[in-house]
Amino acid sequence: AAVTVSYPLFMVLGGLGNLFGIGGGSLISRLLGRGEAGNAGKIGTFVLWASGMATLFYSLLIFGLGTQALTVLGTGGETLAFAEQYLFWTVVVGGIPMVLNQVLANIVRAQGRARTASIGMSVGGILNVALDPLFIFGLHMNVAGAALATCISNVVSVLYLLGHIIRTRKESTVQLAVFPQRIRLSYVAEVFSVGAPAAL
Repeated sequence: AAVTVSYPLFMVLGGLGNLFGIGGGSLISRLLGRGEAGNAGKIGTFVLWASGMATLFYSLLIFGLGTQALTVLGTGGETLAFAEQYLFWTVVVGGIPMVLNQVLANIVRAQGRARTASIGMSVGGILNVALDPLFIFGLHMNVAGAALATCISNVVSVLYLLGHIIRTRKESTVQLAVFPQRIRLSYVAEVFSVGAPAAL
């Protein structure tokens, strides 16, 4: 019951991941096709920073107003405490890793490395399946264990994809920068025009 009532708030993270991941990945692919590798790198850096900042804002919002949001969704009694635990680990602590997991996978996929992107996301999924019973039953963490397993799995996926990007940075067609660089507003509009429908 706690997971069910928390899911609408948790799935907003999936929407953010699609917004910046699919929107950014699509534009990166088109820029590479036009021979604009420099701009593709700028877009990759932009979507990473933008998705991270948007997710941080949402995570802080849930941290402050999560209980009220759950109450609006009809949560009460014992379910409320369990739902709060689930949201804490999946959204407050695990929000940024979940979104970055999707964004990084789309950046890698946009360069024609779909297999690597799929492996990166699958590693997290398989680890989640393995950790769930360990945390829920072995460590008696109940719903918090399921949420923590999700959080850890997304962190592992992000580390795998980041490791790939760092290892292949010299030959990569998309050169990501540490800090965002100035991009045209038309590029931002293109990211949102493709990403918004996927997010919705």
